[in-house]
Amino acid sequence: MARNLVLIVLHITYTTYTSTCYGAANKFGIGTYYPPSALQQDQLAAELVGRGGWVTILIPCGNITNTTILPPSCPGFSSEEVLQKAYALGLNVVARLEPLYNGDSQSSKCFAGMPSLRSLADDPNADNKTFKGAAESYAAVAASLPPPPDGVSLYVQIGNELNLAWGCSCDKNAPPCMSVDQMARESSAFLRDSLVALKAVKHIKVGLSPIAPIGTLGKQCCQSATCPMAHNISLKAIDFIRLMLKYEPDLYHTADWYSSHAYPCDAKGCGQTTSACKGWNTPYNQSYAALTTYRNETALVKAEGQVLPVVITETGWCMDCCSEEDRATWSVQAFNNIYLPDDNVVAVTPFLLAGGQWWPKGFPWIYPNGTKCPVYNSVKILRCSLFKDGSC
Repeated sequence: MARNLVLIVLHITYTTYTSTCYGAANKFGIGTYYPPSALQQDQLAAELVGRGGWVTILIPCGNITNTTILPPSCPGFSSEEVLQKAYALGLNVVARLEPLYNGDSQSSKCFAGMPSLRSLADDPNADNKTFKGAAESYAAVAASLPPPPDGVSLYVQIGNELNLAWGCSCDKNAPPCMSVDQMARESSAFLRDSLVALKAVKHIKVGLSPIAPIGTLGKQCCQSATCPMAHNISLKAIDFIRLMLKYEPDLYHTADWYSSHAYPCDAKGCGQTTSACKGWNTPYNQSYAALTTYRNETALVKAEGQVLPVVITETGWCMDCCSEEDRATWSVQAFNNIYLPDDNVVAVTPFLLAGGQWWPKGFPWIYPNGTKCPVYNSVKILRCSLFKDGSC
């Protein structure tokens, strides 16, 4: 599951969406990971999804604090260049905007990811935490990104998988363990304040953090060894969302769209030890419920009867317990039987086109040498049968 973003996509309202983007009926997309490899990811993405298709772009920023996020600053990386290339190729952009790990040794390698949420609070020691400083910083970075062509908006995703991808602040007051209830409380406050700040940016549409299909019952702080809850991965995404809504009942009511990470996990749940793949990477014919979890989630968070349009910003099969041919067949089945017929799904950007660090886990659709995997070729054939362009 990819890791942490502020996402950006295309939309006016659900009922008028089709008049505001390139080839709106084209739902085909792919996720990309930056800093870029030697591969020409923009061209490979465009060839796969076609003009009017979608690309999720992971864009690292500088270090984030509760008062400052530096502009995108990885050596050799330009958010201006990357987004303008995508626009020129006729792609709808879903931009994952991430800070570098604050103070992490990986920062020198430009590795992006969510920092500790608690460290971003205006007062990390307050009981009812606010995140207005960090929220304004996120909004400033989003506002600095180049706007797409007229009539098109960037979708910004605030955060990523908050039921997994963050921890407690490593200060002297940090407890060894944070309960999932406290995780949800602080996550909802962070999202609440960020949504308010980002809604003021004119050329973007805002969605909240996708929640991982299943998460922990707690979070260890400072790598504490005394937090058994952090190793109990059993709470479903919809239950974590319910916990957040307990603290912020209207949390999703002003969001523009819904970001989903509906991965193919069976009923036993991702991360469990009940199968050879820990409940992960389930064959298509056993994973319909998991691949459509976004439907129950959007029904839960809807405001005034309005169900948010959905962008599935991560999904797909890796190479655990399946062959290249399996994931190619299953991905085509998912598009044909779930995503394409569902009018509420705007786009699907599986994880991941290319990324060296993700190749050992078997996610990328392009081999490190640039050869296209069977899943790339099979999905492209399906896309070309529906939306033919010069790349077909």
